[in-house]
Amino acid sequence: MSNNGHHQEARETIQSFTNRYAPLYPNGDHVELIQLAAFPVAVTVHLLYQIWANFGTFVKNGISCKIDALAVNDCIQSNLFRQTGPDLFEMDTDVRQCLLADLRINRGTPFVKEELAAFLYQYSRQNTQGSAWRNYYDAQQWTAIMEVDEKAAAEQILSSLAQELQKKNTSRGLGIVNLIAALEKDNKQFSGLLKNALNKPDAIQTEPGTVTSKRIVLTDEVIEGRTPVRINLPPSLSNRLKKVVKGSEAHNTLGRAYGIFVGINNYADKQFNLHESVGDARKMVNTLISRQLLESENASLILDRNATRGNVVNSFLEILLAAKSEDTVLFYFSGHSSNKQTDSALFFHDLERTSEYTSSVQNGILTDFEFKEMVKTAPNNPTIVLILDTHGGSRNWLDENNPKHISIMATHLEEMCYELAGVGGMLTEAITQCLNKQPAISYIDLYQSVLNRFLAFAHDGNAWQTPLFIVHKDHWNDVFLSKTAETPNATPRSQKTYEYLQTRDTIQCLYYSKTEQGAFTFYNQIKFALHEKRVDFEQLDTWAAIDKSFSVHNRFPDMIFIALKESMYATEPKYNIEKLLTIAEAMQIPVYFILEDKSPHDPGVYKSYPLLPADEKPVMSEDDITKLIGELETITAPLTEFLQPKKEEDETWALIIGISNYSHLPGLPAGVQNARRFSEWVSGSLKTKVSQENCYTFISDAGSIDKAAIEEALVRLVRDHEMVKNRRVLYVYVCGYAINQADGFLLCLDSWSERNTSPAIDITAYILAFSYAKFSKVIAFAEYTPIDTAALRDTGIISSPFVTPPVTPDPAPTCFFKVPLEYNDNDSPTGKNSIVLDGLDGEARYNTAILGIDTNIITSESFTAYLHKRVRPNAEHPELISKNTSSEDFVIADLDPSFIPADNTHTFKQKWVVIVGSGKSRLSQPEWMMSRALARELARSGYGIITGGWPGVDAVAAEAYAGQLEEDKIIDDGYLVQVVLEDQVPAYPGGLIERVANETQSYEETLEKAYAVIMIGGIGGTYVSYMKAEAAGIPVIPIASTGGDAAKAYGLIKQHKRLHPDVLDELDTPLNNKDDAERIAKAICKLLDEGFNTYLDESALDEAVLV
Repeated sequence: MSNNGHHQEARETIQSFTNRYAPLYPNGDHVELIQLAAFPVAVTVHLLYQIWANFGTFVKNGISCKIDALAVNDCIQSNLFRQTGPDLFEMDTDVRQCLLADLRINRGTPFVKEELAAFLYQYSRQNTQGSAWRNYYDAQQWTAIMEVDEKAAAEQILSSLAQELQKKNTSRGLGIVNLIAALEKDNKQFSGLLKNALNKPDAIQTEPGTVTSKRIVLTDEVIEGRTPVRINLPPSLSNRLKKVVKGSEAHNTLGRAYGIFVGINNYADKQFNLHESVGDARKMVNTLISRQLLESENASLILDRNATRGNVVNSFLEILLAAKSEDTVLFYFSGHSSNKQTDSALFFHDLERTSEYTSSVQNGILTDFEFKEMVKTAPNNPTIVLILDTHGGSRNWLDENNPKHISIMATHLEEMCYELAGVGGMLTEAITQCLNKQPAISYIDLYQSVLNRFLAFAHDGNAWQTPLFIVHKDHWNDVFLSKTAETPNATPRSQKTYEYLQTRDTIQCLYYSKTEQGAFTFYNQIKFALHEKRVDFEQLDTWAAIDKSFSVHNRFPDMIFIALKESMYATEPKYNIEKLLTIAEAMQIPVYFILEDKSPHDPGVYKSYPLLPADEKPVMSEDDITKLIGELETITAPLTEFLQPKKEEDETWALIIGISNYSHLPGLPAGVQNARRFSEWVSGSLKTKVSQENCYTFISDAGSIDKAAIEEALVRLVRDHEMVKNRRVLYVYVCGYAINQADGFLLCLDSWSERNTSPAIDITAYILAFSYAKFSKVIAFAEYTPIDTAALRDTGIISSPFVTPPVTPDPAPTCFFKVPLEYNDNDSPTGKNSIVLDGLDGEARYNTAILGIDTNIITSESFTAYLHKRVRPNAEHPELISKNTSSEDFVIADLDPSFIPADNTHTFKQKWVVIVGSGKSRLSQPEWMMSRALARELARSGYGIITGGWPGVDAVAAEAYAGQLEEDKIIDDGYLVQVVLEDQVPAYPGGLIERVANETQSYEETLEKAYAVIMIGGIGGTYVSYMKAEAAGIPVIPIASTGGDAAKAYGLIKQHKRLHPDVLDELDTPLNNKDDAERIAKAICKLLDEGFNTYLDESALDEAVLV
């Protein structure tokens, strides 16, 4: 296009702008302002408001008018400006040239030269926003000088450009060369002036004194979001500049790495003290030095009392100012911080906060905004690597748009960061482990390694944290802490492979969706439909549930689905989605969004991810579900092809007999009840479930049981094996009155009596017959109330006809568990009377110290061990009998992977335990582990808990307690109580909330219900609770190993012998891991069960009260 064509197009663009806003500004306010706005080469909102404030009056038809302030907003958002960075706007060069011409005609050249240029010159000298903005302000200053002295401007511009080229800052970003292009269009003689300046002997040696501070750092990278504009200089100028820098390329050197490492265990305010932060800082710096990623003389380690805000800030600024463009500056911090949405800050040794964290900026605190502004002062834009092993997540620590800024944080916003006893911070441990194995590692590989290590931490029982890496999209393949001046050639990221699925039975799919009461849901229908396709579709509605899923499965999901509906646009779900997407992008997990309602889609949530259903119509009916299931099957099918081949599974069969109504014996309600419960178990809880046609059930509630019908079924199970194609597993369960003899076990049918003993079935004989039929295993259970055989010695017991077993080489392994009913009077306090079924419902699952976890299998040995723990032989309850024909332990039940143990069999004891402790948002690892383990054990043991609703111990314990009730499918009927002040918002929002007017009433209300008080850590307030409990005569159990007030109270209790020495020793045992916490929790519950009188020394008690 010719120059005339460009000019005409620019004029049309300006006219379009004029016409668009003419109805709003009949006096032409917008035209006046846009002409003034064209004078600077680029504007910010602040500059345009300054222009409006200084030159906002104009004359229209002889009348003085004031430009409407709203015109500023309309101009900046019009089509004449394009945004090239945060709060930075530029015009097309031709449009700007036309507007400048109009400005000079409208207001006159003297106005432009004497008033507007003078204003812009002063504005550029008085304002600065860090090194990243120097191009912008220098450009404004040189634009102003051009109006007054073109020759001086040319010389200053060329001198600065030459110096930057000598420093190897060639062709980098939007800088001086772009300004030259713009000024050449404004002034046709400018090229000649530049050539004259270039021929001056001193033009490239020194800068004029007036511009010694105006050194422009040019950059190829995006600065403040601005995309560089490349132009071609006039050939004569370009060739001359090449000679200026000739030879300097041969002296290019690698940059240096500098590091500041801050670790704080000991704060001026002792309540904030930590245990592992100093060790973390040392571990990180030692690893980097030993792996030759950092030289020792360039590492600054600042610990504890030396780590004040002033010391750290000064040290950091000193390095920033000295660092060259090719250098790397690493800032590492381990200590306390805050990571709320509006309050992200690091807390140094001189922290001055007497209460819980707030958003106010005080001494000893460095906010994310302040840190970012400090980084801007670096004159040469070095690479910045920020590592925060503390509460992180803010994206405002560094400039995300600057590819030389990299943030590595231990958490996302609002997440807690924990230190592990004896290990330290998870992020530091994960990074150092990885670097020790592979020092030269890309950021994406490092991120994947950290995520997998965090997953292992969670599987070991620690709290989940979501690490956050913020790296420019084009630099994920850069080498961590690389010293090279230029980015290494990045190889494309290889596509994810799915070979690991060859060891899996199913594809793991996570579906995140908030569940609303009464809303149309389809999760279970999809779950069951996909289960047949070897896909486990797990719907979760909280991040806590997602955390638990990671931990239980010990892997990230193979696919992630996320609901797209109105409730998912709230703050919390959006944060959770962001965290899921962060993990998915790093681990290359496919993500799909599913439309659940008709609300307008929020692109800020689903971004560019695919939507389901494919026609983008929400799932609102059964037809929609069918369509969605078909699409999900298509999406997951390619992954299922990688799964290990399906094993040929044995068919499962069951024979169930339950008798409650006896004609000549007392009723036995448990007979029918347990038989039905066993039927539900074989058809619902087993991995290979018993189908209805394979289940023979006989119960007595619908009339008399026909012995002939039972025998016919028994014979069919034995003799029909020739017609069976697959191997079979048989489960036998009988419940009723029985005669247990050495040579057989006879189940008495409902018409049995001492005079008529024929209505009985010899279960032992049939089990033997079954073992010779085509069954791979026979597992039999009998729960019974025994009949005294002494009275029957002379009556002659008549057995059922024995079925002659077929001749086969080897019998199948069998086991037969004969267990007396737990309650002979059928008055179970839990409404249940079956030790066997309690075990099958999960209590007897296999657990070993080798595995360290519960499995979903029950073996003959694990079930036998369970029975020996549950059954207490006495005169009324004969010793259980178990028989295993196999010499080896074998699986008697493989439970479904989604199996959830049934209701907790313990009754609620109507006793509440008060838990008091540290109110810090970030607990130490011992405090956190103990709070969780204790709360969960109290829930399992049938105790209620009372908390004060505060952050820290209260919140962790309340959440863990509620979680245990949920796992056990127990409805919280006032078991979790939180006594809070009237205006207090409980840190955990669940349980029964009881509000009181003041703290005095809080103590009164709490202690009135308390059976005991348990102390975990604490500074100050926890000790007050201890003294008030002592005064009220309520037992106190201080866990000394959590430190703080608990340790202080422990010393007094031990001194006055308030608890047994064995208990005191347990309470002072070091807390190094989850097992330690669970052991202490069990010991405390045992103490609560046995009562305190067993341990208290009365004389010591009297002495303690007097004290």
